[in-house]
Amino acid sequence: SFNDKMAIVGGISRMGNKSFSEQFIETGIAKKLGQKFYASLKIQYYQWVVNDLYYKNSHAIIPSIGLFVNPIRNIFFGVLIRNPVRVRMNAIEQNKLPVEINLGVSCNVSEKVLLAFSFIQKSNQSLSTQLGIEYVFHPKLYFRIGWQTLPISETIGFGLKMNKLYLDLAFKTHPVLGNSSAIGLAFIL
Repeated sequence: SFNDKMAIVGGISRMGNKSFSEQFIETGIAKKLGQKFYASLKIQYYQWVVNDLYYKNSHAIIPSIGLFVNPIRNIFFGVLIRNPVRVRMNAIEQNKLPVEINLGVSCNVSEKVLLAFSFIQKSNQSLSTQLGIEYVFHPKLYFRIGWQTLPISETIGFGLKMNKLYLDLAFKTHPVLGNSSAIGLAFIL
């Protein structure tokens, strides 16, 4: 969600089980650049945690850039490129993490319902699609559900708006890593 000024966002999430998990800490900034055009930059600390004596935990600092346009009332298009510089998990790792391109469109079908659809392509992997619905239960309370094809997973969550502060909480399933949760905060300047 954008206004005519700027947004600073942050989030923490963890997905996994007692043998393996992925953890993220991220922060970013988004700014309106024109009448209907927005851009964002995000930095993410990403970590693998493996509970096995033979493996070491790995981490990386991953950048993302995004562009967002609102060409027609209630229709939004966006692109997010995660890891455009192909970082490695640490100095010892030979393999670089994949570039991820996320293209999406969303539509406010009514004052209370938003539909979103996106395609995610990672280097050397199959295309994944996502579908999400947001329902405005109250002007300060939002409910969300989502579905993803690769890996097949479901998401449910809610958002709470408190003046200039936005709080988001979500729960996600994963076929290998199990259930996980995520929390996000955004502050509108």
